[in-house]
Amino acid sequence: MSDNDNEYCIQLLENYNNSTDKSEFIPLDDAAKMCGVDINAIQD
Repeated sequence: MSDNDNEYCIQLLENYNNSTDKSEFIPLDDAAKMCGVDINAIQD
């Protein structure tokens, strides 16, 4: 991972930790569908 990737991930984590809206959980399968990704196609 590059430094930019690390900084981006750190910022995402900080945003999450500082957020008051953490109540909704979306299963990975549902999130993948929302993004148009077929989980079965990328598992292998």
